[in-house]
Formats: sequence, C-alpha cells, structure tokens
Amino acid sequence: MAKKENSGFTVADMNKHIKEGNFGRLYLFYGSEEYLKDFYINGITDAVLHGDTLNYITFDGKIIADKLREACETIPMFGDRLVILVRNSGIFKTQGIKNEDYVFLESLPEDICVIFGENEAVVSAIRHHTT
Repeated sequence: MAKKENSGFTVADMNKHIKEGNFGRLYLFYGSEEYLKDFYINGITDAVLHGDTLNYITFDGKIIADKLREACETIPMFGDRLVILVRNSGIFKTQGIKNEDYVFLESLPEDICVIFGENEAVVSAIRHHTT
C-alpha cells in the first residue's frame, strides 16, 4: 500500500495561525468551495488588520506582476502589517509561481501578507512557502 503524502499544512494549522495570530507572508486558497476560501481569507484579514481598511489592498481578476510588486513594496500606514488580497488572478494556472515576474513573492517583507484566492490552480506549479 502506498504511503499517503502529507502536504505539511493542514486545516488545523490554519486554524492555529488565526487563533494565535501567527501569520505567514503568502497564502494560496484555491478550489470551487467559495465558502471555505472566504472563511479563511476573512479570518486572516480580520485577525491581521483588526478592521483597519487603510492597510488592505485588493485586486480582482488578471493582474500584472508590476502592479502586485508595487503593492508589496507599500509600507503599512499606522499599522503593523499590510494585507494584499488577489482574487482570480489566474497566474497559477497560466504561468505558475516560478515565472520570473513573480519571483519577488519568494522574499516578501515581514510586514506584508499576500493572500491569493483562486478558483483553479495547477497544483504542480505551486511551491509551499512556510516562511
């Protein structure tokens, strides 16, 4: 019998991040279950920003790498962290995270939290980043 491979990050881990306020810099939520994606995206956003909309940037639909890079270089105003939410960008499906234009996502500053909410993703194009 083949051994089941563990992705290393579980729903329990995500719940623990939200409960303890220990957030990473990069998250990807994908799939067809909108309720669950929104539940965790909103959980992270609310816990990080505590209702502060000044440090919240959103993109919906296809995104140009330069615009996302520019947002990631923004300094949080009157708060500890900046949350950038990118919905349905399609970059994981068409280009993958390895694209040179998006290499800056591998070294995000500590005060930035980028959240991708995608309808579909190519799992083989995604590398799990835990830092």
